[in-house]
Amino acid sequence: MAFKLQDCGSNVKRRSNRRANLAIWLTSALLIWAPSLSAAAEPVEKVMTYTITGETPLELYRSIGSSGPNGAIAQTQYKLTWQRLFDERGGDCYLVHARPKLTITYLYPKPAPALTGEAKRRWDVFIAGVKRHEEQHGVMIREMTKDTQASFAGLMAKNDPTCRKIKAKVTSLINAAADTHKANSRRFDEAELGPGGPVHGLVRTFVGIK
Repeated sequence: MAFKLQDCGSNVKRRSNRRANLAIWLTSALLIWAPSLSAAAEPVEKVMTYTITGETPLELYRSIGSSGPNGAIAQTQYKLTWQRLFDERGGDCYLVHARPKLTITYLYPKPAPALTGEAKRRWDVFIAGVKRHEEQHGVMIREMTKDTQASFAGLMAKNDPTCRKIKAKVTSLINAAADTHKANSRRFDEAELGPGGPVHGLVRTFVGIK
């Protein structure tokens, strides 16, 4: 009888171990297949300059007009690519992860001669305001990237053994986010550069227009 009780206990223990192992396996499987959307490298920021000439604020501003990017004072550009991993299971396709690689590049004017006196004082105020404007574009780009990544959460496609449908969906989400960002960026520029806007005021103060 003692042997039978011991043997019964061993069976219970083996069943318990099997249940524990199954629970561990299921937990591991969930960890493997859960989309790792949050793992992403920090954005890289670069600053570039183009040369302008002149000794007075008006001469410097005219040089910006002829040398700046498409006639603009400054520019913020970005390059955003996505590392994407898909997995097909049972005829359905899942997005395992989508990790952005983002580089933001700022382009600013830089006077070739060393400025002095009143010209330098005005320039320092002017370029600081221009940088605030462009850095806000950088903030908007980073927000767009985060919003895009959030839109991928739980993404899957039924009856998609080649993952063609889910890849098209991911591309559609990326393009839609880029279009929204472009519209928001345009509205921001219109408000900042238009009459009465902060950058418009910076220009007027810089060149001495009341």
